[in-house]
Amino acid sequence: WSNSLDIYTYICLGTDDNKSELSGFVVYPNPVRGMLNIMSTSNAVRELDVEVYDIFGRLVYNPEPLEPSVSINTSNWQKGLYFVKVISDGNDLGVRKVVIE
Repeated sequence: WSNSLDIYTYICLGTDDNKSELSGFVVYPNPVRGMLNIMSTSNAVRELDVEVYDIFGRLVYNPEPLEPSVSINTSNWQKGLYFVKVISDGNDLGVRKVVIE
């Protein structure tokens, strides 16, 4: 006889892209229908630099540094998948995937 061997696997059926406690910001709603909101969850953040890229890696939105809470009108954007990159005080806070409907 031999000792038993237990094997555990983790099955991921989706992604949890909005972990604000880890990144310092949230992006909502997703999917987007008109207005995309980006909000800092840290009181220390004074400005957010936001870059939005399309599925082909083309920069489609890059304003001057904004307030800790940003609303972007996406009503004229093509439907599809976009990547929102957020930077604060020179630190890359992360990238979120959003779907524009």
